[in-house]
Amino acid sequence: MILLIDDDVDDISLLKEALLSINNNCNVLTALDGNKALAGLKEARDKNESLPDLVVLDISMPIMDGRQLLAILKNEEKLKNLPVVILTTSSNISDINYCKQFGIELITKPFELSELYKIADKLLSYL
Repeated sequence: MILLIDDDVDDISLLKEALLSINNNCNVLTALDGNKALAGLKEARDKNESLPDLVVLDISMPIMDGRQLLAILKNEEKLKNLPVVILTTSSNISDINYCKQFGIELITKPFELSELYKIADKLLSYL
């Protein structure tokens, strides 16, 4: 199961389509902001339900951005081991360094659809 967290519904739709075209058995969940994602993750944790095998997180989001959510996840005992990949339009060195301190890969969102499929294939390799 992959959890996509991004406030851009078009980006979510395109990535989900790419993931499912490569592996149609993949279960893809989505959240449009960090608060909703965190609430869902904590609920699953508290009910001893399955957690995602991979969290794909955007940095630039309203309400709770990816930096804030990442920090919370890495400080929650039962969530800190969730595999997370940052997929964002940012190529800012401070964002890259922020991710590195948590051992998290930052991938810059592509402008071409063919590149998105390569990224989707890479994300599926985390499963």
